[in-house]
Amino acid sequence: MTDARRRAQKRPDKSRRLLDEAETLAETGNDWASIAEAWIEIGDVQAARRSIATALENPHDTDTFFHVALLLHRDLADTDAARAALERCERYIETAQSSHLQWTRTARQYVQILGDRAKARSIFERRARAQIRTSSSA
Repeated sequence: MTDARRRAQKRPDKSRRLLDEAETLAETGNDWASIAEAWIEIGDVQAARRSIATALENPHDTDTFFHVALLLHRDLADTDAARAALERCERYIETAQSSHLQWTRTARQYVQILGDRAKARSIFERRARAQIRTSSSA
């Protein structure tokens, strides 16, 4: 347990006030994911889930989804919700027509967070098919 976590747990009222204030200042999904992590550290799962939902509604970039998926899986033991966050990431990068790098990073997160190599492989295969279609229509 970190020193910060110990201090937060000793003074939960002060920690809650600070996190409430942080929520008023949050602007991006990444801000909200960090706030969710802090809520988890002081043991307020309901507030953490609220912050996670807000993060997913306001993603700054793919890192928002990765951070949320990690929190859901590692800290809240919610594998289904972690998978759903990564699936939302896929839809996000499809809409944004992101680079190959973003797809590679997303596939890697399926492996690192969920241990799902089959899903990572399917992402690479789907991207390869999309590139073939794009190059053959050009």
